Amino acid sequence: MKKFKVLAIIMAALVLAGMISACSGGKSSKKEKESTDPADQIAGEWVEIDEDGEEGDTYVFARNGKGTVSSDGISGDITWSVENDVLTMTLSICGISETSNFNYKISGNKMTLTEIPDEDDEVEEVTALTLKKVKGPAD
Repeated sequence: MKKFKVLAIIMAALVLAGMISACSGGKSSKKEKESTDPADQIAGEWVEIDEDGEEGDTYVFARNGKGTVSSDGISGDITWSVENDVLTMTLSICGISETSNFNYKISGNKMTLTEIPDEDDEVEEVTALTLKKVKGPAD
């Protein structure tokens, strides 16, 4: 009977060790499954953060290259794509459309967009936006 108890304790310890290793393996697998595809990283809901840390416009980037932007109760449509580390975004509000190209950098839940001026533009100041991801993409 004593041998049976020792055997049961050893079996329980092995099962527990297997469960613990399976759980920790799941966490590292999740990290491995995180996408490196820029479109997957950009997809989701982002809020613009100004220099004072105040929240502003809301951008929603869908995986299909479409989305919306809303600012002070006014909303518009976005089409977007990523190629060669450049985010191209066309914003359409009230029948007016404008396309801009941005260099972008994503670090954690922050994305920095720096506008790439057209060669024909006489831009005195380059537009730079800081966005904070508040929600992942809808499935």
